[in-house]
Amino acid sequence: MEKREIIAAAALAIMIALSAGCSKSPVNPQPKINGSTVLVYLFWGEGCPHCADEEQFLLEIAPNYNLDVKKYEVWHNQSSMEIFRKMAAAYGVSPDGVPMTFIGESYFVGFSDAIKSQIESKIIFCTQYNCTDPGEKLR
Repeated sequence: MEKREIIAAAALAIMIALSAGCSKSPVNPQPKINGSTVLVYLFWGEGCPHCADEEQFLLEIAPNYNLDVKKYEVWHNQSSMEIFRKMAAAYGVSPDGVPMTFIGESYFVGFSDAIKSQIESKIIFCTQYNCTDPGEKLR
């Protein structure tokens, strides 16, 4: 009987040890940052898969930050295209590709895992340090 008790105790100890690492909360939860509102200008094209990916990304992270995303569809909207041209010129970049995103003094062309990380880092920076509104460059 003593051998059975030892085996049962060992099994129980293993189960407890294995379950100790389990958690229902995310491994790296993103804290809600209550800082300055960050203005994000997203120029995109209808049917562009990278644009759709970036739009989804911004929707997913928006609850964690004070984001104000201004979206401009440029393939089918001439007035949005004109704003895009002016914004790109103000940043010294050619408006040749979408998605193109403007945050503070920075711009991002395209969308990939690397750009996703850069965009979120810039948003965090602007939340903490109150970046300028990219739209100010149009005035």
